[in-house]
Amino acid sequence: MKQLLTVLLFFSLTLVNAGNPPFLGFLNSARDTNYIIDQSNHFCLRLFTSGKYNQLQLSKTGYEKILKLYPNDQTSLGIGFSYKWIGLGIGFSFPFMNKDDNIYGKTNRFDFQLNTYSKKIGFDTHLQYYKGFYLDNVNKLITWNSNAYPLLPDMETFSMGMNGYYLFNQIGRAHV
Repeated sequence: MKQLLTVLLFFSLTLVNAGNPPFLGFLNSARDTNYIIDQSNHFCLRLFTSGKYNQLQLSKTGYEKILKLYPNDQTSLGIGFSYKWIGLGIGFSFPFMNKDDNIYGKTNRFDFQLNTYSKKIGFDTHLQYYKGFYLDNVNKLITWNSNAYPLLPDMETFSMGMNGYYLFNQIGRAHV
């Protein structure tokens, strides 16, 4: 995981940087000050809460029933910053924020997000890790007489993604 994070960070940082190196000179363009106020030199620190959702549906060919697996959705607390062309946010779920582990089980999760922007291109990357799921639709599968859901405490998911964009015409675009 460390190698993957390093590669994603390196890729984001080398493609989009504050000065746009000479070989990326085509990215440099003048800002229209009628629409855009450059505030990229201001450091922005933020605390945030986040509610991310993840679910799995498992099925088998020829079998009409579907297993619906969910993590114990937790609100996470995070800290992030933005400065010049980069934004970084990291969020964690804490036990004091979730009081229903006896019903839905315990879910550990980690969210990481990195955003890089220049005048014409930008990238958003994310990593998500979840461990601990419960079977949501147990009553549609079998007779279940408990308030607590069947748990899969060792089930893990890891998700990563990246998107990017290039602005062909940046007139009127607000600079992040």
